[in-house]
Amino acid sequence: TIDRSAPVITSLSSSTHPSEGTWYADGDPAFSWVATDASGVAGYSYAFDQDPSTTPPSTDMGAAASKSYTGVADGVWHFHVRALDTAGNWGPAEHVEVWIDTTPPETSVESTHVVPGSGSITLVSNDAHSQLAQVLWEVEGGSSGYGTTIPLEGAGTYTVWYHAVDKAGNIEDKQSTTLTVPPTELIVRPIAGDDRIQTAILAAETAFPSGADTVVIATAFNWPDALGGAALAGALDAPILLTAPSALSSEVSAELAELGAEKAVILGGTGAVSGNVEAALKTQLGNENVTRVWGADRYATARKVAEATAHELGADYDGTAFVATGANFPDALGASPLAAAKGWPIYLADPRGVDSALTSSMRGIVVKRAIMLGGPGAVSTAIESGIRSGVPCSTERLQGVNRYATALEVATYGVTDAGLGWDKVAIATGEDFPDALAGGVLQGASGSVMLLTPRTSLFGEAAATLSDHKADINGVRFLGGLGAINQSVRDAVLAALAR
Repeated sequence: TIDRSAPVITSLSSSTHPSEGTWYADGDPAFSWVATDASGVAGYSYAFDQDPSTTPPSTDMGAAASKSYTGVADGVWHFHVRALDTAGNWGPAEHVEVWIDTTPPETSVESTHVVPGSGSITLVSNDAHSQLAQVLWEVEGGSSGYGTTIPLEGAGTYTVWYHAVDKAGNIEDKQSTTLTVPPTELIVRPIAGDDRIQTAILAAETAFPSGADTVVIATAFNWPDALGGAALAGALDAPILLTAPSALSSEVSAELAELGAEKAVILGGTGAVSGNVEAALKTQLGNENVTRVWGADRYATARKVAEATAHELGADYDGTAFVATGANFPDALGASPLAAAKGWPIYLADPRGVDSALTSSMRGIVVKRAIMLGGPGAVSTAIESGIRSGVPCSTERLQGVNRYATALEVATYGVTDAGLGWDKVAIATGEDFPDALAGGVLQGASGSVMLLTPRTSLFGEAAATLSDHKADINGVRFLGGLGAINQSVRDAVLAALAR
């Protein structure tokens, strides 16, 4: 029998590198194949190199249909094999590629950037063969992530660990670097004019540096009608300006022009803001652009302001309202930043008890949750129960042992539950209303909170809270002049915030 046919290699593959064109972190490739021939296969010749066109020589022979190599260098390699049959016929060469990358990538710090209060580390990573899959990093005791930019927020010395992984699966050993971020310089911003009217103007200019289409006008010399104004001002995206009750203050008229205001909303009846003020506003802005929100007394005015707030917000009103005593101002003032930021109306409760007008108004704007401000001495449990059943709605209470502690509870709630922050916290006196009234809108527009304190000494729990959160506070505001917040209070605040 004469056999002139050449043997054929079939099913040539690498068990360690099964896919051509894919990098493997394995430098010990192994190959196997099957050969067929009419007279039988005598053996095989093979070669292993980086030339895809090599024909295996007839001298490198083996009888087994498999071959392995160890310690192969990184790169693209070709395994070639051909068969010899028992009749002496050589078959054609077949080959298969293996892509080998056993070297991990290399990562280093390319650059760092620091400014007071924040910093970043930029990494650079390279891989010679399979290329990078990802760079991983973690801040010791903090965050972790992917990518070549590592953000660092807040002052301190950071230890950062990093390493890279390539597409072959090689993992670089972890490396570390340290970076010190200096503390931010505390920005101290007094919001203080020559008087309460000027202070409100400064608060408006700080909150609305690009101007405002609408302003809310309240008397500078009494508080009941103006307490709910923060929520309405927040809904209108407007500042609160204070005026003398009998005539429009010239400074306020000038500020309307400075803000570019086209509309004004007056809070309270003519006993709070006179008809002369209204007439002057209409002369400046036009009759149709001046409106008044008022009721027969402080409670009725608060209801009307609450209803106007909910109407202005429309579908954006979430059904939350505050309830504060109508007998005093501090609890409502402490809540004014939240009222402005969230559009939560402030109702005033008559200490004598809940009346149908209050619950009816709350039902009308669809109050779903009522937050009592202050302890039972301010808003009694009977009032809370009457609101809960009469609206009906859920109720909760924010209270402290005094007006300052209540304001602190409200501020803390604003940060933990309402999305506000401690940065740019404002300090105001709890012994008078004008500065905090206008400042509440400023704080709401800034997404911050307000703490109340006596004029001449910093409330101790407020000092502790400022110290606890000083890492989050890059700016502090003092509402009013030294007659409202004296220098010893300011010094104590700065001491609590010292880096």
